[in-house]
Amino acid sequence: MPEELLVEVVQWLPLKALANVMQTNRQFNRICRDDKLWSAHQDFPYRLKSETAGKIGSWIAANIKGEKVPPTRLCHTAVVHDGCMYVNGGHTTSAGSQMFNSVKEDMWRFNFVTKKWDEIVEPKLPKKTEHSAVMYGDKMWLFGGFSGSAFTNDVTCYDLKAGTVCNITATGDIPAPRSAHVAIASEGKMWVFGGWNGAAQNNDLYSFDFETHAWAKVVPTGPQPLPRCSHCAAYAPKANSLFIFGGCGGQMQNYLADLWQFSFDTMTWRQVGVLQPGSRMKMVEYRNRLYVYGGWNSKDHFNLFNEFDIATAKWRTLDPEFAASQGKMGQFSMVVFNHKMYKFAGYCDTAGTATNDLHAYRMGKPDFTEGAESAH
Repeated sequence: MPEELLVEVVQWLPLKALANVMQTNRQFNRICRDDKLWSAHQDFPYRLKSETAGKIGSWIAANIKGEKVPPTRLCHTAVVHDGCMYVNGGHTTSAGSQMFNSVKEDMWRFNFVTKKWDEIVEPKLPKKTEHSAVMYGDKMWLFGGFSGSAFTNDVTCYDLKAGTVCNITATGDIPAPRSAHVAIASEGKMWVFGGWNGAAQNNDLYSFDFETHAWAKVVPTGPQPLPRCSHCAAYAPKANSLFIFGGCGGQMQNYLADLWQFSFDTMTWRQVGVLQPGSRMKMVEYRNRLYVYGGWNSKDHFNLFNEFDIATAKWRTLDPEFAASQGKMGQFSMVVFNHKMYKFAGYCDTAGTATNDLHAYRMGKPDFTEGAESAH
């Protein structure tokens, strides 16, 4: 049967049937992965109602269904688990400023398939902003942050399957209270770097064992990054490394422009790149590349978007199409799900206040299996 006719037939199949057809033989697998087919598919769960919905390299406003959405916020956390994004905490601002207003304790879930938000009312989590959150197993692990009155160093474990919260009694070399730090999960541990305690930044690196609940201070050899806060970080599995970029601090308390790699194989730091100075930006990893978006340099926010190829150690400035409401951003959250990058809330320079907008950026072809969580 001619492939043109096969395309006409499979484009009418429901997605689950389409996924099954893809497994039958190489010809159907090739046909079902055609760009025109998945971008035009009316049942595609991540398809947005826009001409650029299937185009790689464009930011677009997510097509939210339902009226319930989280309140505006910035400096919150976001993680991905089981086809959903979980957003916790953060704070609001007074109009026209970035001053703290109200620190939040709420938890919201965005379902990538149904495109609906719902609030998880119970169990309650502590009020936190500028804290961190990572996923390990079915559990969301939150560390540190500012409560609205004090800097903290507690660990809270939220079991997303059981719907329970546990305040962890940690042992070992517990990090000092801090906010505006970064954390990633790797090697069965949470790794925390940098932060602010109300008086100074630091360049401490700590590990927290998810099984034993023991902290340990990591003391790498050789050169190390300057102390900083409000920087960004990502874990690159192929390089088995933590990457950190930018932030505010250093010897002159200025805005930093350095990209550093911490190898879990050698337990050493090395500087691998330089970009524009700034803080309050976000970074994610996708297919052994780092993507850095947004930021702040004390004078202005910006919407610069850059890609770092880990293999070649080279930067590339991206020039994506922006949604009209995108604006210049800082202090937002950014996650990757099914070959899309999702940016939620944060401070919008154009609006002069915190937002609750959700935007998506297509990075590659999607998986056809609904609820697929892999970004690769």
